Amino acid sequence: APETCTSIKEFLFRMRDDRGKTILLFEHNYDFAFEVGDSVVTLKEGHLSEKYWPHVFKEPGFIDHKLYSMIS
Repeated sequence: APETCTSIKEFLFRMRDDRGKTILLFEHNYDFAFEVGDSVVTLKEGHLSEKYWPHVFKEPGFIDHKLYSMIS
């Protein structure tokens, strides 16, 4: 539910900003991961694949062309 995602997102930001915590989040929802992550690392066949920075997430077609191509 959107309300749950909002609550979790607010909690993660508080932990990061107010308490200086590093958070390792495993998430299948790319939009959510890109919104809350300082960086995103993808896995392919159980191994770390690539690391992406926030500015890359916003590039047009990034999810469709880069991320979804990893699973095809």
